[in-house]
Amino acid sequence: MIEFTNIKLSSGLDVILEYNPDCSSCAVGYFVKAGSRNEYEKISGISHFLEHMSFKGTSSRTAMDINFEMGALGAQANAFTSEEFTVYYGAVIPENLIPFLDILTDMQKPLLDKHEFDLEKQVILEEIALYKDKPQFDLFDMAYGDFYAGHPIGNSVLGTNKTVGGIEVEDMRAYHDSLYAANNVVLAVAGNFDRKELEKYLENVNLRLNPKKEITHPKKDFVPTNKERVFTKKDITQAHSLYLINGVSVYNEDKYELSVLSNIIGDYTGSKLYWELLHTGICEDVFVDNDERLDGGIISFYASSSKENQEKAKEVLLKHINSLDDFNNEEMERAKTKLMSKITFASETPFSRLTSLGIYWHYFKEEHNVKKIIERIKKIEKVDIVKAISKLDIENIGKYSLVKE
Repeated sequence: MIEFTNIKLSSGLDVILEYNPDCSSCAVGYFVKAGSRNEYEKISGISHFLEHMSFKGTSSRTAMDINFEMGALGAQANAFTSEEFTVYYGAVIPENLIPFLDILTDMQKPLLDKHEFDLEKQVILEEIALYKDKPQFDLFDMAYGDFYAGHPIGNSVLGTNKTVGGIEVEDMRAYHDSLYAANNVVLAVAGNFDRKELEKYLENVNLRLNPKKEITHPKKDFVPTNKERVFTKKDITQAHSLYLINGVSVYNEDKYELSVLSNIIGDYTGSKLYWELLHTGICEDVFVDNDERLDGGIISFYASSSKENQEKAKEVLLKHINSLDDFNNEEMERAKTKLMSKITFASETPFSRLTSLGIYWHYFKEEHNVKKIIERIKKIEKVDIVKAISKLDIENIGKYSLVKE
């Protein structure tokens, strides 16, 4: 039987445990509420940079120690930075949970050695160059920055050569001190583990994290305006088209209706855009995505095609944007099934379950209840989706293209 527990430590750290004795593995992660939305232009990219530096040594472990100890435990370890979170996580067999968690705990207070900092900065700059070579990523990064100019949603996770190049180790120490406080972190554990052993370990965690402090994440309103831009890039073979609609936040119930809608129109298989643009060979890639965040969201309509087919791709994308409510019940039910299946599959293993648990707790301070969410989606009818559509600002959208220079 699955058991969910929340333990609040005196440091302010929230610990959430989802115990499942039927699992053969265990996943654990620190979820820090710090991402690109917390940055200002001068230090754009510092959250992601700090994520890298957390693997480069602590006061008790060198970068080599961290690497070799994780390997010796057989851990599937990783980290990622998003607009709102930095997450350090991994999966191990149950008997290795405590030693692996000890490494992750250590990493919450990185040494930030100047030599390692300078070396890793070059790695980050290479990563920026790598993603700049990916047209789809580059277009989304530039379009978000333009459409949401002045709003945290538009902040780039990677930053730029200029901003990352200008970050100093003192800037990172100050940033770390401002956000990596125990009360701004969630520790999540999922799968099969020894509850008593874990609780005993947690007694010492308080002393190893930065003490609690007053941290706010103020929400910021955004009023969209109609924007249109064409970006150019050398050495690309395809034309890329992107339309942005200002969406809803994670706290808005319309997120469920809009997620079903995005599946109806732009799921990778069997959606309207699939049959019109992929099946016909007009486009190489096409999708619609609904992304919710703290104080807003983004609905993206994307297509890549040959230069000759770009106008046709744009025509089809705009047709669907201007007729979002043009779908039948069969299409809606098929989309609901796909969405429910995706959510269910993501809950099947501790490793895949962990992210939902940690991020959902940060937002809502409650368990990510898959059955409850599935029931919510099942009840959606066409009239609900149409109502959600009526609240969108379709008149003021972002229209972006990336073509060969």
